[in-house]
Amino acid sequence: MASNINPLGIIGIVGAILMIVSVFLTWAELDLVFFKGSATGWDIFSDSNLSDMINYSFTPLVALISGIVALVAMILPTFANSDNLKKTNNILGIISLLIAIVVIVLGILFMTQSWDLGVGTVSMMSHIAFGFWLTLIGAIIVVIGGIMPIVKNKMS
Repeated sequence: MASNINPLGIIGIVGAILMIVSVFLTWAELDLVFFKGSATGWDIFSDSNLSDMINYSFTPLVALISGIVALVAMILPTFANSDNLKKTNNILGIISLLIAIVVIVLGILFMTQSWDLGVGTVSMMSHIAFGFWLTLIGAIIVVIGGIMPIVKNKMS
């Protein structure tokens, strides 16, 4: 059984956990007319003032759901990578890969938005905090972890 464990799949599990946990960490330090202070990813999604003013405010929810799905999808390829499960594990790896790519794309759209305040433009990029970066890193790690079952099965 130990030989069926895919140690590289643990990378995907770690990335999925990062995606889940980081939604509840600080995503932005804002000093704007409509909000002053720090906001977690969950605050950005659930606070109506923030979600009305920030584009892609659903990104934290997508990251949370994607992290949970990726976590579940990475468990089988990591701990049960036997010959009779190769096709299933490849499919789960592809699912993890695709949902992580969605989070990366939404994350990029989220961080590159800006607001024209009449006296100047404010960019979200200058307000991004640690939790957002951890979410993005987690999604990149899930992409790597999602590729691993496919690569391992192609090589064996």
